[in-house]
Amino acid sequence: MALKGKRVLLADFDPQCNLTGMVMGFKGVDDLAAIYSGTPPNNIKDGLAPAFESQPRQIAPVECVQVSGTITCFFCRGTLDWPNTKRP
Repeated sequence: MALKGKRVLLADFDPQCNLTGMVMGFKGVDDLAAIYSGTPPNNIKDGLAPAFESQPRQIAPVECVQVSGTITCFFCRGTLDWPNTKRP
């Protein structure tokens, strides 16, 4: 779809972050750890934290990454600790 000029958003909800690793060209878990050191919200969990943690604030927009080699395909990173998110 992106190659046909349509805007595409890929979102990684997999707790192993397979899509994140594949899109960003990572070789292992250590590569994934580097992206979580940025200022939130830079992944799905950061953006949805207010809903999952009953925080009294709005859900924040998440920084999406443009997929390399495309103009209209963007990617929302996953997080390795998604299954550990505490729910009220």
